[in-house]
Amino acid sequence: GIGNGNGNGNGINFGFGTEKEELGVFANEKVPKFGKLQRWATNLLTFGQLGGEYLVADFPFRVVFTPATPLRDENKAVGEIFEKALQSGELDAREVIILYLILQEKRGRSSLWSPYMDLLPKNPKNCAMMQEEDLELIRGTNLFNAVVDLQKKLPEDFSGRICAVAKALTEAEGRQAAAAENEGGNEEITYDDYVRFFSIFWSRTLALPVPLQNGKDWVQMDGLVPGLDFVNHSYSNANSRWQVKAPGVVELYATRPMIKGEQIYIQYGERSNEQLMFQYGFA
Repeated sequence: GIGNGNGNGNGINFGFGTEKEELGVFANEKVPKFGKLQRWATNLLTFGQLGGEYLVADFPFRVVFTPATPLRDENKAVGEIFEKALQSGELDAREVIILYLILQEKRGRSSLWSPYMDLLPKNPKNCAMMQEEDLELIRGTNLFNAVVDLQKKLPEDFSGRICAVAKALTEAEGRQAAAAENEGGNEEITYDDYVRFFSIFWSRTLALPVPLQNGKDWVQMDGLVPGLDFVNHSYSNANSRWQVKAPGVVELYATRPMIKGEQIYIQYGERSNEQLMFQYGFA
């Protein structure tokens, strides 16, 4: 599976669908496997280098969505369309990822990411998807103004710039494979598709330090790490952290021992409730 931590880590169990239908990532065994005395001895022998952290999963960059991912697509024409759109400013780096996610869903089982795409929410909770009754609850706040501006800007951006690129991508795909795998038979990339994946992207994105081709320099890009993006946020109960390790692996570390079945939490960063609601759909 994608991002199943089957390298040197202990692995993770994608425990989607608990009794409360809460999506999350859970330890499928005790972390670490050895006991307190063994941890103490190991820490002593390594002069404290372990620092009480334990690798539980790693995610290779080949399955990570960054703005560079579409440029390496197996369909050369698709890569050229994205490259041209980036260079011309027709799309920004985040819009490239959003359209590429839609493209993977249209490809169905032929996509490398099809197991991941199956797990993504059909109706994500995000400010871009707020209805009138939702807006009434936040009327008079800064969040209300931000949401109204966003919901006005999204259709303008789609019709003014993004739609033309979407049509070019549909044509480049040849359509036959997408139509065969798509239940509704709808091959076109629609505005509804775009809003859904806009919401998915912004509720899951991480600021990733990405190594450049020279192997020495790094640049920060927004990206999605399939699997890691299902780890939930907590200020008070965070028990894990992630890092990018050269040459191109994202690692997830438990920052303390965990019992089997315990949910893994990370911190999304210092954000106000309004910021959390605007980007992630919760506060």
